Amino acid sequence: MSVNGRVFGRAVVSSVCAVILAAGLGARAGADTSAAPEKTWAGTVLGSTELARSAWPPAASQAREIRYATPGPQGERASSHAAVYLPQGATPKGGWPVVVFLHGTAGLRAECADFTTPRAQRAADYARNWLTRGYALVYPDYPEVGPRHLQTYLDYSVAGTSIADAVRAARSDLSRDGSGSELSNRYVATGLSEGAHGAVGAAAVAAEHAPDLDLRGVAGAGLPTNLDAEFAAVRPGLPVAEPNLASYVLYTLSGLRQSDPTFDPEDYLSPTGRKFLARAESGCFDDLVGQLQGVSVGSLVSRALDAPAVQQRLRKYVDLPTSGYRVPVQIAQGGLDIVAPAPLTAVFAEQVRRSGVHVDYRLYPDADHSRIPVVSQPDTIAFTDRVMSADARQREESS
Repeated sequence: MSVNGRVFGRAVVSSVCAVILAAGLGARAGADTSAAPEKTWAGTVLGSTELARSAWPPAASQAREIRYATPGPQGERASSHAAVYLPQGATPKGGWPVVVFLHGTAGLRAECADFTTPRAQRAADYARNWLTRGYALVYPDYPEVGPRHLQTYLDYSVAGTSIADAVRAARSDLSRDGSGSELSNRYVATGLSEGAHGAVGAAAVAAEHAPDLDLRGVAGAGLPTNLDAEFAAVRPGLPVAEPNLASYVLYTLSGLRQSDPTFDPEDYLSPTGRKFLARAESGCFDDLVGQLQGVSVGSLVSRALDAPAVQQRLRKYVDLPTSGYRVPVQIAQGGLDIVAPAPLTAVFAEQVRRSGVHVDYRLYPDADHSRIPVVSQPDTIAFTDRVMSADARQREESS
């Protein structure tokens, strides 16, 4: 990014956050999963296949795609899919420790995150860096729900339980006759953007949902937080013309409908917003961002999104709790991130830290939303090495 780009980026972040922070930020209780009925089908394998060699990342010894059962927003049986990559070499005693990486926004349809095609070089390098450290990789997608089979969006509980179910399914698919699975039950959940939100969500819900697994920690890069406050700033006339942010608003409103079918996002959208919502729900992210070039966020809405019906649903399904986490949390944030502004994430990190959870918050001043997982990966690997060690929990709790 050029010097002028950095100056512009910081100016936009500052102006947006000034409006958002004025709305006020409150602590939110952890998710209540105590009354959730047991779902014995969660994490069962619905199908699996070996991926074509062209889709294998460097340093992988196996690459598979699995489809598995996982709960939807109302506890109904839904499904998702995941890619699974194993490192080279002999399987260690107890199986390969697992790193889950939940991808950032790709769209609301399963075909938008295609695991069967060759990966871009940056993504291939990212996977290789984990595999060569001796970690198996599980790359899940988001559950598909409802009659249109659209994916959930920023529903942290659904994404968090789906992460655990992907690990369960991968372990079952890679079971060895009489000697357990090639995968350990120890895992760390990581992710970018929407995926960071789901990964941190796993720390809130996975222990109750999947007590058979051992979640050691979570790491999120470009983590969207305090969305009720962020959306309270969206109203007709808001002049910010940032296509990533505009797509984020559309996907989130659509996601609220996936989580709560009684909510109609079109009640809050202008004719322009309704047109782009239809495109968001039928296409994929890259195309939508291209179409939103020059379109202001304010032109998408007909009413301010501080409306109670929007705010209440954001707090219920989307806003991450600020307490109740049972494992260490790492947050990597870019100083030039407009989509998930660093000031909001810093507030969230401090709120979680005050609840007694170990939070490793790292700010990368010159990183924007797209670059943050790459620049932060060495620190995320170091965090994962630490929490995976046998005495990690004791050391984190005493820090």
